[in-house]
Amino acid sequence: MQQKYENRYFWGGEYSKNAVELASHLYRDNPWIKVVYFNFLEPATYELIAQAEPPVVIFTAHAIEQLPHSSLVFDNLLQYRDKIQAVFHFEPVYELHRESLLGLMRRRYTEINNYNKDLLSELQSRAYICIIELQGDMFGLNPLNPTSIIHWMFE
Repeated sequence: MQQKYENRYFWGGEYSKNAVELASHLYRDNPWIKVVYFNFLEPATYELIAQAEPPVVIFTAHAIEQLPHSSLVFDNLLQYRDKIQAVFHFEPVYELHRESLLGLMRRRYTEINNYNKDLLSELQSRAYICIIELQGDMFGLNPLNPTSIIHWMFE
């Protein structure tokens, strides 16, 4: 993406310190890409948004699924609402799994792995969030944990 959108910064937040170190080596010659330690549960790590010049676009991919509850994510992002233009989640969404046999298997898979079950309901419960687009179970290598896409923004 950085090659397509030149002269734009791409900052990544990563929980794994080994991955942050690897990224520092991979992108050492590219001043437009930076990866720093990030933990959804530590409010101080959201400071990378404060350092970014608007408009900020946030993208998550199978990261929020690791959180038993997602409310803290939205509480922390709210502080930076004036900088954030859009948010895209490429995440499994428990609430979208239907009552079919496959849907029930997907729900059980989520429950057994203690994956997130409240992403969509947390977004919908916040009056200051507008869901622009929602596409359920779009793709994925694991049929029991497919990726959905949620595009939202602050109102």
